[in-house]
Amino acid sequence: MVFLLIVIVFMVLISIGMQAKKQEKANLSLEEERRKKELEIDQIFDAGKYLTGHSQITTSNVKVYVYSKNDILYIAENSVNIKELGSIPLKEITNVTLEDASTIEKRVTATRLLTLGVFAFAAQKNEKHKLFYLVISWKEGKFDQDTIFEFEEPQVVPKNQPTALQNANVLKSEIMKLSNAL
Repeated sequence: MVFLLIVIVFMVLISIGMQAKKQEKANLSLEEERRKKELEIDQIFDAGKYLTGHSQITTSNVKVYVYSKNDILYIAENSVNIKELGSIPLKEITNVTLEDASTIEKRVTATRLLTLGVFAFAAQKNEKHKLFYLVISWKEGKFDQDTIFEFEEPQVVPKNQPTALQNANVLKSEIMKLSNAL
């Protein structure tokens, strides 16, 4: 009898916790919508993690979002309290590609080459599975830039949630549509 009572109390506590999480998500979504209207943004897109390739952005491995306004693509750190990290003029975008981990690993980055010298080719990197990279190629003055975003697939994708590949494809399509419209 005591065991049954403990199980019932435990289930009630779990139920209360789940309802609180749902309410928190709903509040966050409402705040995000309010902020988008305030900034006159139609849509904001999940851009995975910013890795490298933008002169204005000094941090890497940060979760970022992307939105466009006035023919400029903005990279922001938060979807609610939007903190702009950098921007790319849409007319300067020359290409948008989507690559998987095996393709991107074939590129020997300048950083690895400078750090490890000729041993960069032999250095083993920790392999993660189901990684996708969105590469935005663009011109910044006389320099060519490749801004790279990483989309990592979780071990289990919740139902009704897009996969990392789907998020990357949506962002790629939107950026191509916006840059080709100019």
